[in-house]
Amino acid sequence: MIMAVYRAEKAAGHEDRAWLERGYQFASKDYEMWNREPHVAGDTGLSRYFDFGNGPAPESLKDEPTSTGRLPVIFYCTGKGGITSPI
Repeated sequence: MIMAVYRAEKAAGHEDRAWLERGYQFASKDYEMWNREPHVAGDTGLSRYFDFGNGPAPESLKDEPTSTGRLPVIFYCTGKGGITSPI
């Protein structure tokens, strides 16, 4: 993608070699991150997302208050909390 943008800008008369070099540095850093532990998925040659956090991200919970979020579903599925089927 970096090369596509660079070539398009160059064709439009706006060649910016410094921008290309910065883009290459970002791409190299990203490549290195995804091709080493903990992202490497064994000897498959593939990478995977690895979450370093503990539990759900705080921003993912802001729209899930416990009274209307996941907990009632969990309680229903596990038979805990006295929640019964509405059907």
